[in-house]
Amino acid sequence: MSSISTIFLPEVNNQISIERIKSNLNLVESVIGFSKGKCLTREDVERITKKLGPRMSSTRLYPGGSSVLFGWGFNFENIDPIIIKPYYSREFPALFIHYFTLLDFNHYFEDFKDRLQSLRISIEIPRVIGFAKINTLTRNFPVLMTLEVLGETIHKNPSFIALTSKLARKLGKKGIIMDPYPSNWKFADNKGDIILSYIDLMSSNTLKNLKKRISDFYKGL
Repeated sequence: MSSISTIFLPEVNNQISIERIKSNLNLVESVIGFSKGKCLTREDVERITKKLGPRMSSTRLYPGGSSVLFGWGFNFENIDPIIIKPYYSREFPALFIHYFTLLDFNHYFEDFKDRLQSLRISIEIPRVIGFAKINTLTRNFPVLMTLEVLGETIHKNPSFIALTSKLARKLGKKGIIMDPYPSNWKFADNKGDIILSYIDLMSSNTLKNLKKRISDFYKGL
């Protein structure tokens, strides 16, 4: 028998419909069952989209990757779209560490911000909404919920690839670990202002009180 438990961050509780997200998590759980715990291919996404029909309206189902089964974006009235990502080769601490690292990111990023602003480029990391644990197929699947980033990956833009690779190297020297692989970055052009968004998990080797912070999050699940 499957079950779902959730943690929503306090700062978003009054901005989103928790019940609506829980309903979406039920859809996510059903697709995990369809996938048999393996990442979805583009062909799988096409079959599921056709099978679910109207229930796919205003949503976006993405194929999986090296650690994610799939991503599913849902629209909401009072907040930007939210994407739900169940993981099959990552455990809960990795998701929690991503959130803790995100809290410290702006501090480490200050050294690069002015230079990028002069180029009309900004770097964004999607805001974390919460976490879930989906127990199905006799195992627990960690789930991360963040604001969804729309747009294209940077695969076809060598200048963006060079920039994000350089940024990842420099932040790595400060203890922030980001994967520069182009599929992990999306870009959007807003009237000449470029927004580069990192959509994979981050980690840090400078986090303090890590065991206690992870333990506190576990208690919520």
